[in-house]
Amino acid sequence: MLKDKDLEHAMQDLIVDICEIMYTRGYREVPIGALMRLIGVNAEHAAKHDNELFQLDEEFEQLINQKKPPQRGRRVTVPPNVTLH
Repeated sequence: MLKDKDLEHAMQDLIVDICEIMYTRGYREVPIGALMRLIGVNAEHAAKHDNELFQLDEEFEQLINQKKPPQRGRRVTVPPNVTLH
């Protein structure tokens, strides 16, 4: 099981990855409540944040450029007899 700090970092990476995908698809703001639901936050709690937006601006672009190299062209190997859903 992950330690609290490891879990926190894993969740931050997940949130940045989701936002990065949205950014590359042309979105420049992300509804906080929807993002919270995607990462498993209770819908009732997430609903309190439905009117809040996370801006995917130049600062966000700098964050993703510093955090890791671009993921484009990454190859995924699939073992034999495995079904991808």
